[in-house]
Amino acid sequence: MQTYHFRIKDSTHINWLCKKAGIVNHIWNEVQSFRLSFYNLFGDLFSEYELCKIYKFKNINAATVQLVIKNYIQKSKQFKKLKLKWRTIKKSLGWIPFDKRNFLFDYETGTATYMKRSFKLWYSQKVDGTVLCGSFNQDASGHWFLNITTDAVIEKERVCDREIGIDLGCKEQITCSDGVVYERENLTRKFADKLATAQRAGKKRQVTKIHRKIRNIRNDWNNKVTTDICRTSKLVVVGNIGAKGLCKTRMAKSIFDVATFQIKSMLSYKAIRHCMDVLIVSEKFSTVTCSVCHQKTGPSGLGGLGVRAWDCPNCGSHHHRDVNAAINILSSVRGI
Repeated sequence: MQTYHFRIKDSTHINWLCKKAGIVNHIWNEVQSFRLSFYNLFGDLFSEYELCKIYKFKNINAATVQLVIKNYIQKSKQFKKLKLKWRTIKKSLGWIPFDKRNFLFDYETGTATYMKRSFKLWYSQKVDGTVLCGSFNQDASGHWFLNITTDAVIEKERVCDREIGIDLGCKEQITCSDGVVYERENLTRKFADKLATAQRAGKKRQVTKIHRKIRNIRNDWNNKVTTDICRTSKLVVVGNIGAKGLCKTRMAKSIFDVATFQIKSMLSYKAIRHCMDVLIVSEKFSTVTCSVCHQKTGPSGLGGLGVRAWDCPNCGSHHHRDVNAAINILSSVRGI
């Protein structure tokens, strides 16, 4: 399946969407309250089918009511909790689910229709396949977005034979074993002064705008780079960087800026669409091990982080730190 994310262009629909989101919150809270009361009295729970037969709401589509109940039951089972968080306007961002029964999409103009109301979108990319389900979602700035899922069109067998290892880092975000480097500027440092000024002035809306801009630039770059890698590769082996431990050090901001988990997640789901394989392996000793003689002769420890190139004292080979690590990551799968 393929997912798409579009921002809604028309500001005239904001109030209408907020009202529908309020009804969705009411459905969620009403179902949870009824389910809890019934369990306390009789020690039993209503099923999804029984709840859908009981609840009928005006001013909102019946399919949306069923999807809200279905989502509530799934979350309850997933987290193994009878009581979930209550949805309120102040604490919960807007959310309106739908499926193909109550939604239409114009593939040429990029116009969405829900409950006989049309929404114009910032149609940034063409949609492939048939829309299966989706939702309207609100972000912290009050903007509304359309998220849809389609049945993905799987590409045919790949012609390219490129097999690469990938080393994720802070200075150079993605380094491939064949020497290709994907690098961008550190966004946290770039916007640090503007963010600090807005925070000191107490301008919450400005702070939210800056964070949203950083997130959008990062997501756009990660999407483009991972798509390029998947289109030009048959096998990608990614080093599983220990981000959890590094987040407790002085490198925390740089690690968050790279968004290593997002890169690995994008590569994993795009691999299905592009008919290629993505493996995530341990990168233990990949930096300090020479990719030629396989001896641990490279720079190690915190003092070795600043060493970008080194010569192996055992075999005399010259290595770029990250390229050498990427080669070792690929070799760990090949069994070399």
